[in-house]
Amino acid sequence: GLSKTVTGLANGTTYDFMVVAVDQGENGSPGVIASATPQAAIVVGGSSYFTVQQAIDAALPGQTVTLGVGTFVGNLVLKPGVSLRGFSAKHTRIVGSGLGAVITVQGVYLTDPLSEISQLAVTTGETGIEGGTADLYIHHVAIYAINGTPGHAITGLLGGRLRIVNVVLMSNLGHAVDATTAAALTTVKNSVIGKNGGGLFVV
Repeated sequence: GLSKTVTGLANGTTYDFMVVAVDQGENGSPGVIASATPQAAIVVGGSSYFTVQQAIDAALPGQTVTLGVGTFVGNLVLKPGVSLRGFSAKHTRIVGSGLGAVITVQGVYLTDPLSEISQLAVTTGETGIEGGTADLYIHHVAIYAINGTPGHAITGLLGGRLRIVNVVLMSNLGHAVDATTAAALTTVKNSVIGKNGGGLFVV
């Protein structure tokens, strides 16, 4: 189908559009009203930033960095209690350099606030999301093509808590989940896992 780009719109302002289908005989349909609210690509606390890491560094515990549609540079360090949310796993991608973790989450479970990562895709790195000892909730995320060493999609360490819900973990070199957080502190639900070097390694 045809697409139309409308320029000059202000972020945060809602606009109404009349959408009309026209056939070859130039007969138009009755039309449908569609509303849209443009958002800056990287936002936290009402301010926009040039890079994701700049936004994370400016965020306070409990705040969420929101990302629009697009591909963003990875090798991010997520501060304790700061969350990261994209538009969707299909439309927002975090791409690492191929070295290190695409996203490293800081924090200590029971000491620091919860961090969430949601509505985005993660690819290209030695690890997808490195949870460490943080209290981390990952949902509606796709992680694929983590082909460095060790190549795990998601990792966690003893002292942390991992909750993984509605994720897709496919075609990664290592384990889908590699966690030494203890089984009682790791939850995996409603997820699609396949074609990885290993499945769920939780001890």
